[in-house]
Amino acid sequence: LTEETTPVPRNHTMPTSSPVEFSNITVFSDGGMYFVNNDFSYADGESLVFTDKTTLRLSGGSVVAPDNSVWPAVRLSLGSIINATAGMIRGSNVGEDIDEGGDGIQLNNGQSSTETAGYGEFYDGTMILGGKGRIGGDALVVNGFGTKAVIYGGEFSGGPGIRAELN
Repeated sequence: LTEETTPVPRNHTMPTSSPVEFSNITVFSDGGMYFVNNDFSYADGESLVFTDKTTLRLSGGSVVAPDNSVWPAVRLSLGSIINATAGMIRGSNVGEDIDEGGDGIQLNNGQSSTETAGYGEFYDGTMILGGKGRIGGDALVVNGFGTKAVIYGGEFSGGPGIRAELN
């Protein structure tokens, strides 16, 4: 792409008030294009949310969700796009008090129109992982009217789980 891209900044962090341990969520909703690469990663536990036709380019580096979080590592909705050519995204690893490991990516449609559907393209060199839990998290969730993921390559692995009776 010839468009100028901006590294995903770290100044939008908002701790949640949920009962799980302090998850950090950073929201991007300005319609811009942001990137994660080998020089700029979110490997220290941050959930990234892209909405309102905002784009994420993953061209190396990593995004790792915070431990014990119910949020995915990356969530896209309302016409937002992910273009992943290299790098890794991993959902939350959770403790015994949370049943399901976190999702790597949730690609959603926040409304019922193809214009607001999320879109993703994935290529070789990309690794998308679900988080570890009693039930492993999903690598990629595609949900909603018109939402689409095109997979040209890459590795997608659900998170490891343990076989146990759930209450």
